[in-house]
Amino acid sequence: MSNSPDVPDEGLLARWREGDERAGNALLERHFDSLCRFFRSKVDVGVDDLIQRTLLRALENAERLKQAASFKSYLFVIARNELVDHFKREARNRDAFDPRVSSVIDFGPSPS
Repeated sequence: MSNSPDVPDEGLLARWREGDERAGNALLERHFDSLCRFFRSKVDVGVDDLIQRTLLRALENAERLKQAASFKSYLFVIARNELVDHFKREARNRDAFDPRVSSVIDFGPSPS
């Protein structure tokens, strides 16, 4: 099933939910680089954990995919939510993070 270019994301997700690990691996391969770039541009550590949480949540809430325009947009909404949750967890150990007041850029890596 090597990245299954002929199978749409939604089909792979359905197969993954039914227990097909190869379908899950194909989805991971297809979107891993994009998720990795998304998280690495915003945090210094915990990227692998954030990717894993994102994919797990995508699997757990796959029924919501019907409302999304595409699997990729659905996945990145989840990734954004996981990132906000990550910053909230981090904020418990330092200054409070409020996504209505602060930008994720304020809490991510900087050139300095």
